[in-house]
Amino acid sequence: MRSQDPIALTFKGPHKKWWYGGSAAVVLFGLLVAHGGDNGNLSLEVKRGNMIDAADDGKLLAITNIGVRPLTITKVVINGRPDCANDTRLPAQLDIGDRHLVFSICRVVRVEIDADEGSATYGFGG
Repeated sequence: MRSQDPIALTFKGPHKKWWYGGSAAVVLFGLLVAHGGDNGNLSLEVKRGNMIDAADDGKLLAITNIGVRPLTITKVVINGRPDCANDTRLPAQLDIGDRHLVFSICRVVRVEIDADEGSATYGFGG
C-alpha cells in the first residue's frame, strides 16, 4: 500500500484546480439551496375548504402567506378556467400570516397563483 504525500491532498498540491473547482461548485450549490431557487415556491399555504360546513363542495380557497416577507398576489386561476373565480379584490397584499379567501363557482382541483415574486401551481384531490 502506497502512502499519499500530505501536500498532494491539499489546495497546494497538483490537483489544486480540482479542489478550487469543487469548492466553488459546493458553495454555489449551497447558496442555491439556501435561497430556495425561486422555482415556483411562493411560501404560501393553500387550503381548499367548503362554503357550507355541511357540504363537501370544495369551492373555497384559503391562501396564507407563510413566508418571511410580504408579497402581492396578482392573479388566481382555478382549474385553468377564468370563469371559476372572479376575484375583484386582486391585487391582494399579504403580510406575513395574512390570509386571502377566494370563492369559486367550481370545485377547486388545481389553482395557479401569480404573485410579484413568481408563480406556483397547487393541486388538490378530486
